[in-house]
Amino acid sequence: MEGDHCARRVSEKRVLAASVKYDVSVVGGGAAGLSAAVHLCRAGLRPVLLEARRTLGGRASSYTDAATGEEIDNGQHLLMGCYSATRELLRIIGSDHLLSVQPSLSVPFLSGGGSFVQLSCPPLPSPFHLLAGLLALPLGSPAIRLRAITRAFHLLKDGIEDGDVSVREWLTRTDQPSEWQHRFWDVVALAVMNDLPERASARVFQTLLKTMLGGRRENSSLAFPLVGLRLLIASPAERYILANGGEVRRGLRIDGIDATQDGFVLHAANGVEISSRALISAVPFQHLDEVFRDSTARGGLSNILRQAGALTHSAIVNVHLWFDRAVTPLPFAALLDGRFQWLFNTPEIRTGDKVRPSHLTLVMSGAGELVERSSSDLARIALEDVRAVFPASLEAAVTKQVVIKERRATMASLPGVDSVRPGTETPVKGLFLAGDWTATGYPATIEGAILSGRRAAESVEDLFRSHAAV
Repeated sequence: MEGDHCARRVSEKRVLAASVKYDVSVVGGGAAGLSAAVHLCRAGLRPVLLEARRTLGGRASSYTDAATGEEIDNGQHLLMGCYSATRELLRIIGSDHLLSVQPSLSVPFLSGGGSFVQLSCPPLPSPFHLLAGLLALPLGSPAIRLRAITRAFHLLKDGIEDGDVSVREWLTRTDQPSEWQHRFWDVVALAVMNDLPERASARVFQTLLKTMLGGRRENSSLAFPLVGLRLLIASPAERYILANGGEVRRGLRIDGIDATQDGFVLHAANGVEISSRALISAVPFQHLDEVFRDSTARGGLSNILRQAGALTHSAIVNVHLWFDRAVTPLPFAALLDGRFQWLFNTPEIRTGDKVRPSHLTLVMSGAGELVERSSSDLARIALEDVRAVFPASLEAAVTKQVVIKERRATMASLPGVDSVRPGTETPVKGLFLAGDWTATGYPATIEGAILSGRRAAESVEDLFRSHAAV
């Protein structure tokens, strides 16, 4: 009965699908979907971007705070100079001037009592800039530093035994000194993997490290948005799509997808039907089963749906604290002894204003069970971490606080995760996947999402090119 019903639906839709309205339907308006639609437009194709929510950007967006008028990110994202797909997208949509990239890596590390250590890499070719910066980092004796750095470069060359292990096990196996693990590598791993070193995949971490240390010096540099993520990515990407022949439909939930002889027909909750020659699914992995629940393409996706079902999440907590005065001139810092790992001074980053009352954003990656604590409790913990490193904050009053809990912030990059991450292409002809959870080789980051969108667009181009050659 169910098979007959699906067959009748396909038959009913074939007349509609014969007059295709769009070249490509892109389901999901996060960073991956926006990237796919932009690259499709750039290739001269006509995509339609479909987003169930009223806002674009997904987990990489922002909103205007009514009380302060500031643009608040829904999750603080640490970008890097090696994020080539992200930087390419920003150049295409005209917002690359809103991203500030360090000329060479520089990171302040703060400990309790205001203790301060600065990693400053000189303007030398890569990787010598990092070698010089790490040698000057006061972690252990000069001999211990040299051993740690020598072993670190072996980390990039040697394979990982037993297929994959945790970052912690990998560092321990390769004789990284304990102090270097806890006061350097843990900070790096949490920042780029969004998870604890005890949980994160060493193989994925190694891939990213190779990208950071290869090529140009600025590959290892940090990059800071000068505006909220909505203004950096979502809004300019939408303008580009609309100006280059594409369409964007927000607040449109897709309830069914039919694969037809001529492409795909998407059935929206409001009764609208959208047809296209190809389809890119750019939804988070936890929504993939729902999107294709009532789909004639579901049978061809059975293995991919099982792969998506095997993935899990890692939580992140962001706490925004506004003070009645400036409490630090630093634009950002890594926190070594707190429960939050990174701190960002939003006014200083965006405007260079070191006098304006501070708005600090504290980030806890791999939050685990702490994400279930109350907002007031998390704000208290964040304030304790601030006051432990900035004596000036002891006399400052908190005028406003916002706590953002992201229970499903990213895919958890656990050991072995790459074995279950699907690629761009699927067994269903004309159907492609995009998302930070797909097999990009990267952790679940903005870079992975944007790269996956570009790859999906390129796969569509290849498909259409092969059809045209027949």
